[in-house]
Amino acid sequence: MKSEIEIYNVAQETILKLKVTVLLIVSEADEGIKNIDISKKMGIHHFTVGDSHTDYISRYMLEQLSLEGLVRQDPGSKKWFLANNT
Repeated sequence: MKSEIEIYNVAQETILKLKVTVLLIVSEADEGIKNIDISKKMGIHHFTVGDSHTDYISRYMLEQLSLEGLVRQDPGSKKWFLANNT
């Protein structure tokens, strides 16, 4: 049986992998990319039951990356870009 620390570490590694995946997808989209397209590329579009949390996983990762100053969203187009990409 895994300890709480081991479970925490596995979860943190998984979150890091998701963030890196989202960052990679955004970095390859020169014209920017919408959250829905990111989730489709990750194979997690409509991963949740119902419509209230559709694409939540990729959206959460985008918000975290934004807080870390790595990505930004254009308010008009709703597309995501690398933060250093103007």
